[in-house]
Amino acid sequence: MIKSRKYSIHGIELKQRTIHLPLPSKEQKLRARGLRNNGILSEVIFWRHVKSGAFHGIDFHRQQCIGPFIVDFYIRSFGVVIELDGAGLIGKYEYDKRRDEFLRSLNLHDINIHSNVVVTAPESALQYVESELIEKYGIRT
Repeated sequence: MIKSRKYSIHGIELKQRTIHLPLPSKEQKLRARGLRNNGILSEVIFWRHVKSGAFHGIDFHRQQCIGPFIVDFYIRSFGVVIELDGAGLIGKYEYDKRRDEFLRSLNLHDINIHSNVVVTAPESALQYVESELIEKYGIRT
């Protein structure tokens, strides 16, 4: 019997959920690997704060393939996508709109954080993620 891991933030237990993602193509996997190896500053800073369960024991995945898109970070235990906005190419509005619609169709929750916040005040970015997870998945007793 496999035991489910329990997560909590500031004493508030979080309810997990399972989302089944489409399998990525080999090309997507290679592209995601390249993005991980050439991360932008905000992604590198954010990753340092959340990798290896450093953020409340929660596992984050970096440059996760989801359907035809690659998202900055993904929390599998909650079906949460974290996008760091403002660091990419200008004119990405249509791409972001299609991505967001696709993520919603899979019942994924999207958290957007401006890259400048991650670079200048990473603690604020992490507090925002905490508040979003508590609001969306917190079990209040």
